[in-house]
Amino acid sequence: MAHAAENTTRQENGAVSAEAGGAEFSLLVVTTDRLHFVERLFQSLAEQTYKDFEVILVHGEACAGEVPSFVRKHACLPAIKTVLSPGLGLSRARNLALPMLRGDFVAFPDDDCVYRPGTLAKVLSLFRAHPEADVLLAGAAVLPAEADPQADGKGMSVRKERPFSCGKKNLRAVGRYSAFRRSETFVQFYRRSCVDAVGPFDEGLGPGTGLPYGCGEDTDYVLRALASGFGVFRASDAVVCHPAVNLHDPALPRKVKAYAAGRMYLLHKHAVPFWFVMANIAWPLMCIPGECLRECLAVARCRLGMFRARVESCGPAAEHVPGTPGLISGGSRLMPQSPSSMDRIIRKLRDQYVTELDQALLDCVFAQAPTQETLDSCLSVCDIEVMGAHKSLMLSYLMHDHPELKFSEYAAPRLKGLISFFRFADMEILAHYSKIGKALNAADIPHLIFKGAAMKALRPELSRPMGDVDILVHPEHLAAAVRVCEKLGYHDALTGSAHAVDMHTADGKSAVDIHSAVIESAADTGLFHRNLFSRARARRAFGVDTLLPAHEDLFFIVLANLMKNLREKTSIHGLFYALFDCRFLLADKAGFDWNIVHDNARSTGIGLELRLAAEFMNTLVPGIVPDRERHFPLTRKMEDFCNRIIFDEEFFRHRQNACRAIRVVDLKNYPVHYGGMILKLLLLKKLRSSPGFVRRYLDTRGKRACDAH
Repeated sequence: MAHAAENTTRQENGAVSAEAGGAEFSLLVVTTDRLHFVERLFQSLAEQTYKDFEVILVHGEACAGEVPSFVRKHACLPAIKTVLSPGLGLSRARNLALPMLRGDFVAFPDDDCVYRPGTLAKVLSLFRAHPEADVLLAGAAVLPAEADPQADGKGMSVRKERPFSCGKKNLRAVGRYSAFRRSETFVQFYRRSCVDAVGPFDEGLGPGTGLPYGCGEDTDYVLRALASGFGVFRASDAVVCHPAVNLHDPALPRKVKAYAAGRMYLLHKHAVPFWFVMANIAWPLMCIPGECLRECLAVARCRLGMFRARVESCGPAAEHVPGTPGLISGGSRLMPQSPSSMDRIIRKLRDQYVTELDQALLDCVFAQAPTQETLDSCLSVCDIEVMGAHKSLMLSYLMHDHPELKFSEYAAPRLKGLISFFRFADMEILAHYSKIGKALNAADIPHLIFKGAAMKALRPELSRPMGDVDILVHPEHLAAAVRVCEKLGYHDALTGSAHAVDMHTADGKSAVDIHSAVIESAADTGLFHRNLFSRARARRAFGVDTLLPAHEDLFFIVLANLMKNLREKTSIHGLFYALFDCRFLLADKAGFDWNIVHDNARSTGIGLELRLAAEFMNTLVPGIVPDRERHFPLTRKMEDFCNRIIFDEEFFRHRQNACRAIRVVDLKNYPVHYGGMILKLLLLKKLRSSPGFVRRYLDTRGKRACDAH
């Protein structure tokens, strides 16, 4: 059976070639001649936050002449291989390309489906977080009619998306019977080991075979994976969009007949019980009442929404008053525009963590051209002994950068003593790192220093508060690195983190935090870490051969760590040094590449957190992060993200803590009261993932507060 691998395109930004086995995902797409649909799919792949994948496009003879130019048009994708199919059915076309797979994970997207921007990143994070899952079945959403490049809109109704809800862990096991529902190929994601074990698709099933069995190859593959002992799970957060059935398609009756034949053949092939065969036969009739009612209700909701919107819009048009920020004109009235959720969060953070004296200190040490008068004014209100060591040490940075300034007889000796104290404190911590780092060098375990230790290596003349040294190793080296530390007499502090091990001395003092991940979140992908190591430069620091991240990567880590500390209320004193770190990193490197920061934000999925951190920093020191709108543009997602933070902190967590305090005896004696509290918490927990609900909830609570005043 002859076939041709015609061409391959690669990105120039360092994407690993498929031949080298570097692609995490292999996406196998089959089309006969529908390149207009593949165009839409490829556009969605280009927008993926996770970029480490290869695409194998198996196409028919009818579009063979268009394929080379089509591939060149999509050269931005990491890798595309094309294969000419002899046109013997969908299953046989997929089998042609199976030997070409190079990724650790495999998917079979339909040519007319669309991936959401975070689909691959979410699937990868779930695979890594759940080693028991060999197959993931994503949620399916209806693709709107306007997304079809050639549709006239008939039969492709826009319905509310209803992906599977899989409970607390976002995964639900799939069994032999549940696999028969919603297991289309376009929602299937496999580990490569599973595909290798299951083998080729059944070439007697599926479209284009010439046999009457027009479907079933997808469910058959899942059933064979289950029969081989692999774990199959549904994942609701990973969503793939697909067009709805076109009820006006003239070929629909023929398709229905072919699909029915395929389903009955599949039931016979897998020898299911008689009752399950009968349930499959009766299922279409059982669905009629529910589907008709659902469509009627959807139309009614739409028309009711149109009526309400027209009533609300019948008043005078509102327009922005030029030159009057925050004011909206409605006819002859002027009303203040409520502050955004981001402004509300930043104001709360500032009130919580930054006092007037703190701001006076920041205004002095970050002044672009500090004068003696500025310094004297600051020292007149900021007492070094009252502010505390961590904040007062910032004055030593001002002393270092501006030796012409004269400190008072009261402040100078105290500040010099503070510098000496932190210098010796740093020496003790760095001595532990030097001991451990040399042992890691001897064990051939590469590691990268980041956070405070990296900044200390860049600016050795400046002291800084350091609780320990943070190092990053490859995940496969984490256990070996811990053993190296244990042989040196250090102990694991048992913090419970799956991404870091805190090594302490025998007397409980922190020494080194060994990380296998920088950003502890589900979206923290291997792509980010590989890029982090690839851009890092070898450096001899503190007597150790180590790796130092690029300035752009350090800048990204500073912002990410600042937001984490603010939300978790840990290491708050470090927020002031984050300001120094950002200013230094931006000024120290000519040609600072913001594209690296953007790529890191996309691969980890924390772009919204970065904008919030940058906004907060610029509130304290204007201009510390330049061009925020260009580098971290505001979108509606930002408002929804901030709304979720406010909702969690002001409403949800209070209820959660109150429910955790309920005792069994309380629930037994007062089942209605405490049971109602628990039910309300469960309902809020379910609804908090809906941006629309959170937005309306906050608006309602805000109106109630205004009415109360």
